[in-house]
Amino acid sequence: MEVQVPSKTVYFPLFRLAETVLQDLLPKLSDEEIFALVSNENWVAFPLPGEDTKDQIENRPDPHIDLKLTATTVRIGLRCNTVPSVEKLANILQDYHLPEKDALVESMQKLDDDFQTVVYAKIKEHNRQEKGDYETSFQRRTNQLDKKEIEAMFEESGRIRERGKNRMKDEHLPHNPVTPVIEIAFSTFDRGDDQMFVSKLSQLKPIYETCLKVKTAASIRAELRKSSPKKSKMASRRAVFTCSKCGKKFAKEEAKQRKFCDVDGMRIHADLVYN
Repeated sequence: MEVQVPSKTVYFPLFRLAETVLQDLLPKLSDEEIFALVSNENWVAFPLPGEDTKDQIENRPDPHIDLKLTATTVRIGLRCNTVPSVEKLANILQDYHLPEKDALVESMQKLDDDFQTVVYAKIKEHNRQEKGDYETSFQRRTNQLDKKEIEAMFEESGRIRERGKNRMKDEHLPHNPVTPVIEIAFSTFDRGDDQMFVSKLSQLKPIYETCLKVKTAASIRAELRKSSPKKSKMASRRAVFTCSKCGKKFAKEEAKQRKFCDVDGMRIHADLVYN
């Protein structure tokens, strides 16, 4: 029996409901713009402000919220669909992001019992453009995850990443055939229940907001360098130019031009002082 694919227009009212929940996290879109975002495979991801195309949403270095409708159900979830998004989110395990890690676990544990968290190996044997097969490597009820389980989730995604890199190297492949995908949390429920849709999306929103706060490894290193005591001390230092014998002080430009004290002929020295 042939499965009926809903018209793309059925996503319009859900976008309007999503605008009331996500607010600044979802730009105001026209029906035509929503229509353009819906995949021919019958799913759609919510854009962030500044994103205009499906490619921008799907390839962002952060998770996205997506919807898939059937004739009777709605599936809504928060997903890391790309290697950069998986690797960036894994930085939440660093001490720098301890507040975000705590917030993530707290928000996930508040979800309804039907939310699931899954790590997949996305397999593309022939080329990057083919539709991938999905192999489940990790699955838990989301509200049962604790910090150790979150770490296990990322360890599994890391193993999948290494598996793909090793195959690419050993088999001399032009593309990575195995990459990780993390379904951070998803739920499926009956279509037509707008109150349920708003409830599920509202539960995902704080998790989404936390994930968007996670920085890249390079950004974390830069922030740590900027905030380190040694760096702060170095930034506050200044040079003072004085005669080593009589103690007379000179301005920087005068010291460069003169080099020797005009009182006793001794060399002018530069000393570093800290404010």
